[in-house]
Amino acid sequence: MHLINQILDLTKLDAHEVLLDKKEMHLQNLITEVCDFANQSAALDREPIVFDIKPMLPEFITIDEAQFKKILVSLLTNAFKFSDHGNVYLTLDLGSWQLSHTWI
Repeated sequence: MHLINQILDLTKLDAHEVLLDKKEMHLQNLITEVCDFANQSAALDREPIVFDIKPMLPEFITIDEAQFKKILVSLLTNAFKFSDHGNVYLTLDLGSWQLSHTWI
C-alpha cells in the first residue's frame, strides 16, 4: 500500500496536482522531531543523527509539514540503510533565495 501511495504522489506531482498544506513551523522543533523519529527507527547500535541548522536560516518556515517530514524521514532512513557504521549528519543551510522565497 505504501508503494501505491508513493506512485500516486509522483503522478500528482507530474500532473502539477499536488496541493500543499502550508503552515508556519518552528524549524528547530520540526527537525528535532524528524530526527528523533528516524533515530527510533534505526538500529539500536547506531549513533543518533547529528544535525546542524545554520544560523542564517529563519527560525520559522512556511512549509507543508507532512510532505517535508515524509521526504526527510525517507532520506534519513536511506542514510542509515545504506551505511554500515558511523554517523548520519544532517545540515540545513541557506541555498538561494528569490525575492521573498527562501529555499533550504
